[in-house]
Amino acid sequence: MERLSDAKEVGSQFLKNANVGICVVADSEKADTWIEDSSIALTYLNLMATAENIGSCWVQMHLRRDSEGNDAEKNVREILNLDENYRIVGIMALGVPAIKRKGKTIEDLDFDKVKKID
Repeated sequence: MERLSDAKEVGSQFLKNANVGICVVADSEKADTWIEDSSIALTYLNLMATAENIGSCWVQMHLRRDSEGNDAEKNVREILNLDENYRIVGIMALGVPAIKRKGKTIEDLDFDKVKKID
C-alpha cells in the first residue's frame, strides 16, 4: 500500500493508511469500454462501502503522473506486476473513518450554480 500511495504525485498518499485498497483492473484487449466499466465498478464500490459505514475514497490513476512525471497507471502495473493490456482507472481505499461527517440536505445545495436548459 505504501508503494501504491507514491504511484502518483497528489491525492494518493492516504492509501498507505487505508485498511484495504481495491485496485480495479480491466483488460483493454477484451473491452473498449474499460474506462466506463472501471468507473462504474469504482462507483458501486464506493456506494456499497457507504451503505456498510465503511470509509472510502477513489484514487484516480488513469491519466495521472507521479512526482517525476512518470505515468501513474504504469507505476501501478509495475507494482502489481501486470501486463500492459491491463489498465487501471483507480484504486478504492477502504477503512474506518477518523471522523463521521454529517450528510448534506437539499437545502444545503447552492442552486445559483444550477443552470436550467430549455
